[in-house]
Amino acid sequence: MHGRIHYILMGLGSYFLMAASADTPGKKKAKFATMMVYFVQLAFNFAWSLIFFNAAQYMLGSIYRNFVFVLT
Repeated sequence: MHGRIHYILMGLGSYFLMAASADTPGKKKAKFATMMVYFVQLAFNFAWSLIFFNAAQYMLGSIYRNFVFVLT
C-alpha cells in the first residue's frame, strides 16, 4: 500500500512540474534538466524494485540502494 502512495505522489509531482509554465528559454532548459534528473532517478528506483522484490536478491538490492543513495 505504501509503495502505491509513493508512486502516486511521484506522479503528481512530475505532473505539476510539467504543467508549470516555462515562459523563458532559461526556464525551459531548467525544466528539461530537472525532468531528466527525475526520470534517471525513477529508472534507478524501478531497477531496485526489480532486483530486490522480483529477483529476491536482498543483499544485492541493499547494496544497490546504498550505492544509488550515495550518488544522489
